[in-house]
Amino acid sequence: MGVEERETPAMEEIVSYSSDKNNSVSLEPNVYYVMKTIEKVNTPNDVAILFRPRSTLYRSGIALFTGNVSPGYIGELNFGIMNLRNESFVLEMGARVCHAMFYQVVGETAAYRGQWQGGRTTTDGKEKQV
Repeated sequence: MGVEERETPAMEEIVSYSSDKNNSVSLEPNVYYVMKTIEKVNTPNDVAILFRPRSTLYRSGIALFTGNVSPGYIGELNFGIMNLRNESFVLEMGARVCHAMFYQVVGETAAYRGQWQGGRTTTDGKEKQV
């Protein structure tokens, strides 16, 4: 990741959510995954969202890497998740993994206009930073 350009690793989808199937994924020990939420946000220009993992994940030895949603962001969310245990951990698609905390932003803001708008997970090679 550079000042002017960025490139993210290639990714492969291993499982996806389906409302009519009970899908799950086995998170292998010490492997980092990127997960996309089934929820989509349409964040107003005066709201920011911060995320915290649910405590059941901590108790289970699972680390969830979250960020924030900038005012004006629209789309799905991507989080990192890693199994810190020495054995696999089964995560059911649709399970609740985090809490969303909404904060009102007071004053003038600039709406999100970055390249991740819409929930994109990775880049297609090198690209210019916005």
